Amino acid sequence: MCNETIVEQEIIDAFGHTDVIDAAVEPTCTSTGLTEGVHCSVCNAVLIEQSELPMTDHIEAVDCAVLPTCTETGLTEGVHCAVCNTTIKKQEVIPANGHTTVTDKGYDATCTETGLTEGSHCSVCNETITAQKEIPAKGHTLYTIAASEPTCGKPGNTGKTF
Repeated sequence: MCNETIVEQEIIDAFGHTDVIDAAVEPTCTSTGLTEGVHCSVCNAVLIEQSELPMTDHIEAVDCAVLPTCTETGLTEGVHCAVCNTTIKKQEVIPANGHTTVTDKGYDATCTETGLTEGSHCSVCNETITAQKEIPAKGHTLYTIAASEPTCGKPGNTGKTF
């Protein structure tokens, strides 16, 4: 061979990359994010690499405390994330207080007036613990003195009921 070029080779310019934007992804409190990047849709070459963004902090929302009552439990204050609902500070159960018992004094019935048994109630919520019961009036007790005849040394009577 003589190294003579018969056909000249023509040089064709490269097409250049066809850019495709890789969208940024915002980080959240549960996942990392990514910066915007660029790659070529033809050859998949990465032209601008995406970088990882760290997760964000939780956005705290307060769970209000609930005071216990005589019969219902309460809760301590807690905190959760307003975005992902993750518990940050757990609410603890506060036991019910129980009743504060006060004695309701009773009184006896009379001949004409009713009475009441002793009872009790809670001084906080006013719930009846032991109900008082009415004691009916006793009514009058009738006594009868029998009639008697007088004797020599003892007077008599006609009898009487009272």
